[in-house]
This record gives sequence, C-alpha cells and structure tokens, in this order.
Amino acid sequence: MEPSWQPGNDLEHALMTAIEDGDPRRYARLVLDATFYVPVFPDPGTAERDEVTRQLGLTEHDILVFTSPAALGRFLGPVARGHVTATFAELTANVREEDEARFIIDPGLPITAVLPPAVVPELAEGRQATAPVSELRDVVRDEVRRLVPLLALAEFAGEAEPRTDLPPSNALENALAAALAERNEDAYMQALISGEVVVPTTGPVPVNDLPGIPPLPWQLAGTDEIPVITVFSSVAMLEAVAGKEQHHTTDLLFNVFARWPDERHVLCFNPGADTQLVLSGQAVLEITDLIAADLADS
Repeated sequence: MEPSWQPGNDLEHALMTAIEDGDPRRYARLVLDATFYVPVFPDPGTAERDEVTRQLGLTEHDILVFTSPAALGRFLGPVARGHVTATFAELTANVREEDEARFIIDPGLPITAVLPPAVVPELAEGRQATAPVSELRDVVRDEVRRLVPLLALAEFAGEAEPRTDLPPSNALENALAAALAERNEDAYMQALISGEVVVPTTGPVPVNDLPGIPPLPWQLAGTDEIPVITVFSSVAMLEAVAGKEQHHTTDLLFNVFARWPDERHVLCFNPGADTQLVLSGQAVLEITDLIAADLADS
C-alpha cells in the first residue's frame, strides 16, 4: 500500500531522514533552524477560539506549527483562517516554564513530534537524554487518538453537546457495559467485533447490499489527513449524537472491517460515550486478517 504522505520540501525530507536514522539531536537542530507555518485561529478569549482549541485538543499555551502550507491545510482544513511564518525562537520567546507549553509539529504526519520548548535546544546540544524521535511520535499518536472523537462529534453533533450516557438498549450494549464493569478488555473486544453496529452513510444503502462487499458510502468525519469512520452501538446512540435524519446502515462490525478502505482511515466507535474506542486503520486491517485466518483454519 502506498503511503498517504511524502515529504514535499527540504525541511520535511530532512526531518524524515532524522527520524529514520533515530537521531533526535539532528531533528532538534532542524527545528531550531526552521521557519514554520503557524495557523491563524480566532482571537484568544473568544468563544470561537475556545471551540477550536477544544476540537483540536490543545491547551492555552500549546504552539501548533507545520512544515508547509500543504501540511497545515491537510490537518486543519477550514479551521484555520490563514497562516503566518515564524521561527522556533520567535514562537517560544515568551514561553514560561510554568506554562507547560508543548511545541507540536505536524500532527498526524510521520515527521511529527510534541516537545516542551525548553527541551529542544538541550536536545540540539546533546545535553538532554531522551527517547528516539520515533518514540516521540508515539506521544503524538496519543494526541491524535484523543482528537479523533472530537472530530467525530464535530462532524455529527456540530456545536451541540449530545447525551451519550444512554442506558444499554441491545445485546451489544449490554455486553459492552458488562465488560467495562469487569474491566475485561478481551470481553469488550469480543463483544464488539461480533456485534451488530450502526454506520452513518451519505445516503440510503440498498437493502440488497451484500455484507462484506466494499465500499460503503461512508459519512466521514475528520480531515484529509485523518479521515475518521464513525460507528455506533445502536440507532439510539447514533440519533443521540447525529439526530434522526442521519442516513445509516447496520451490519456486523467484522463485515464493516471487511469493507475498510485503507490504513489511513481511523475507526471511532461511540464517540463521547463510556464505551468509546479509537482504532487506527492499521489495527483494523490486522484484526480483519487475524479473524479471516481463524475462519479459514476452522
């Protein structure tokens, strides 16, 4: 499968090489020398700014930067009102240690990193021992995992705050509630994979549409860089989030997995609920392969 992104300029190529070589010192030096593209958001203290930071999972002092206008546009889309350019030194000149700021570079891309500003010059000078850049990318994956449900809720609920603490209404939801109560991850996943789920679509799905035959007309959430396929445990849960007018289809989750477009697409199950789950596209495809192999051996 071809990767969804390739470096598009000298900085991106250099950062990618530093990551592939496991060289955080070189990566940090590149950050210190680079000119970044900084998104323009609504003014601080406004309701519009609060909504943007909530959707993106940012804190007040976080510094979000990108290595190109293309990378910025892929991640933020229309959320940004444009961009300015600035260097690391310019962006961090007024940062205080007590701010607990994070310097966030290209979230969702292979060259991404999240670093406290004070650590970057220490890394560049070899005064800071840290994990390889490849491990720092795991921190950003956690941030993206936290962002995915917010993207799904923004797509289906808009500015509303849906109630997702609904009582169980079907066998799947009862099984998931029991698994959570027992803190049994295996029981949770077994119930989910074999359960019937509700998938939002862009239009009606014909009743003779065969299960397991791709593609579905997915109603995607997220961004071009982080496309999110949202799935719900019941029509009641879907309607609580998206309203009664949302087109949808139902199928076993395994059949949904069999239709999965590619590893770029992220699964978000029951965004905002106690039973919420986020899986990368790679994890979905791996689970599908494992189940298919088990079926072939049985």
